[in-house]
Amino acid sequence: MMSYKKKMIWNYNDGKLRSLIYWKIFVYIWYTYNIRWWSKLKYKICIQNPFPFCEKVYPTQQRKVKEMLDYLKQDADIKSITLFGSSITSNCHNDSDIDLYVELKKDKKVINRYFDFVFDLWTNFTADERLKKEIKKKGVVIYEQ
Repeated sequence: MMSYKKKMIWNYNDGKLRSLIYWKIFVYIWYTYNIRWWSKLKYKICIQNPFPFCEKVYPTQQRKVKEMLDYLKQDADIKSITLFGSSITSNCHNDSDIDLYVELKKDKKVINRYFDFVFDLWTNFTADERLKKEIKKKGVVIYEQ
């Protein structure tokens, strides 16, 4: 009995499929690498009396974060403060806002003061589940009571 081998014919569609597979592999590797690189990223500390994990905050934002943290730490109802967003990435610049997630014991107004910079403040009562999940995944806890 004679066996016949099928002749492989590479046509345009096979090449497209192969390219698509290579692209998906590339995207997977790139995405996995980029998810992890920011957790190892450390910046120079540019302020006196740095707060915990200050080296993970972009240098131009460290003073602003410290000012917010010193103000918020006075409140006894705060369980933890997490920093997230551009302040902990290299995409940050001087005009970037500060994104904070504050976990409270009870629902109340947290800020009663004016700051000379832009910030977004989310609490466990105002943030939705998707945002909380993203903050837990990518955020940096800078204060815990």
